[in-house]
Amino acid sequence: MRHNSLRLSLPLKTIWVILLWTASAVANDISLSASIDRTEIKYEEKFQMDLKIVWRGDMSRYMFEPFPLPETQNLKVVGTSSAVSSGRDSAGEYTSRSYRYTFQPTGSGAGSIEPVILKYITRPDSLPGELATQRFQVLIAPPLPQPEKSEKVSLTWYIVGGIAIVSFGLTGLIVARRRRVPMEPVKSAEDIFLEGLIVIKRESAGERKMFFTRIYKLLGQYLETRHGVACAGKTVEEIIGHFETKQLPLDSKDKIKEWLILAEKEKYAPTGHQPGETLRLATEMENFFKEIQKSA
Repeated sequence: MRHNSLRLSLPLKTIWVILLWTASAVANDISLSASIDRTEIKYEEKFQMDLKIVWRGDMSRYMFEPFPLPETQNLKVVGTSSAVSSGRDSAGEYTSRSYRYTFQPTGSGAGSIEPVILKYITRPDSLPGELATQRFQVLIAPPLPQPEKSEKVSLTWYIVGGIAIVSFGLTGLIVARRRRVPMEPVKSAEDIFLEGLIVIKRESAGERKMFFTRIYKLLGQYLETRHGVACAGKTVEEIIGHFETKQLPLDSKDKIKEWLILAEKEKYAPTGHQPGETLRLATEMENFFKEIQKSA
């Protein structure tokens, strides 16, 4: 078993499970660790890398820049997942975020995963910081030989294919002629969210409690429309648990989960006007969903 560690002492009573290869970094009361579950794989296999961020305090203690997908050689990311948890020990409250990446080989020989960089900002003093993992390497076996495929194509398949193409063409022509009234464009879930956000900004007028109450409801409507997450009558923990099973980039998951938790917390806070804070968050949401529109 190969093992390499960059771990410094962490002021948490947490037991770390070190797999085949683990690297970690610590700054003040926040730490970043990474591990892979093997260093030698078959070409047809997959393997996983786990990242974990642990810090003292609740979720609002730090702001994190989105994680990009790791840069790799002879590997590609084929799956992602993440989770957030918190707890208490004798030193007080702590929070952790876990990320899991699933990799699949794209070539044989040496494969590598470049260091993942975590950039963060402390609250409320807005001090920036940065942590990074180590570079990981794996050995990938050559692919198994594949049976040769016949290049001969039956004449029957040509005939069937030609008939199918003609049939589809005629059907499309008939449907096009029957359409006399142009159809209204269908609004995406992102379009609906952005329209609702405009209304919330105007009607809440910086009133914090109203803003977060309506933002929480709007995020729930988005998750139901876009990802099929049933939010009615669910706690925020149940909503996030269901949302975790959806296949989408980790950055998008983390942002939406962070907003949900913040809105759930603030909608029960006393009323008060904080137009600067609500405007900043509204702008951040607007930019986020516009980026999703562009990539769609």
